[in-house]
Amino acid sequence: MKNLKKVNLFVVGAAKSGTTALYRFLNLHPEIFLSPIKEPHYFSKDIRFSNFSDNYRKRNYFDLKKYFAKEVLEFKQIAFIEESKHYESLFKNSSSEKYLGEISNGYLISKNAYKEIYKYNKNSKIIMILRNPLERAFSHWRQEFRAGFSNSDNFYDDIVKDYNLNDWQWGGISNTYVQLGLYSDQIKKYFDLFPKKNIKVFLYDDLINNPKKLRKDLFNFLNISDFEVDFSKRYNSDFEGKNFTINELFKFYRKHDYYLKHFVPNPIKIRLKKLLFRNKKAFNTISNEEKNKLIYYFSDDITKTAKLLNRDLSNWMFSKN
Repeated sequence: MKNLKKVNLFVVGAAKSGTTALYRFLNLHPEIFLSPIKEPHYFSKDIRFSNFSDNYRKRNYFDLKKYFAKEVLEFKQIAFIEESKHYESLFKNSSSEKYLGEISNGYLISKNAYKEIYKYNKNSKIIMILRNPLERAFSHWRQEFRAGFSNSDNFYDDIVKDYNLNDWQWGGISNTYVQLGLYSDQIKKYFDLFPKKNIKVFLYDDLINNPKKLRKDLFNFLNISDFEVDFSKRYNSDFEGKNFTINELFKFYRKHDYYLKHFVPNPIKIRLKKLLFRNKKAFNTISNEEKNKLIYYFSDDITKTAKLLNRDLSNWMFSKN
């Protein structure tokens, strides 16, 4: 394999906060080459198959040998790459781009990814995008619900039960709905290690409300030319089946995805999704009392995060859904 320069651009999370959109936008820029596996998780040494629950391990089955045997690597949303030769192979088709980059949401909650990235390349650019933690948790729960992996159809009951498992392990027995949204300690460890000039934090609200400004800020941070991209299209958006039968069939598919996904070509999956599913916008039947309890729980961490970022996050104290 040719000698590659080191990866120097990392989007480290947060999950369900717009990182898939950032991947699409960054990947269009001629000065950036992104890993074809959006989330390789190579540097999060604590996020490994050996630590996963049986359920999460099955959901993320991946034939590494078959994938890396291909000359041109196809896009894949998430994997857990452990060997350096495989990680380096992700960038084998790069050329003279200014940045080699990747996006792994687990790097934010990981106990050691920030140190591993710094040890690998201390001059790396670090990008984060954060979302109202309650809305992030709901989007996360909706993803689990539509795939048939939630405990019930009640968001509040599920999030409380999940948090009480007291598990912070990505891929463990908990879905970490709450834990992933407690940002202050997660971002502080990056602030304490990397030069502040190398870190840029965006908000999901920026992506939704003023995407053109976010684009300019992003490219200015990376010191690359401005480049027109379409921020109007949503990626990895929350969706549901158009009727009960479709929802149940999708849950069956997701529970057996580790067998079926290898026999259903991606173009067919995309067409079926457009035909059978619709975006889901409703916030479920959570009461105002329950919503306020959850917001109150997040409030202390929101205050700490706002201080770290020197930004007004008071709107996170109220859900817009």
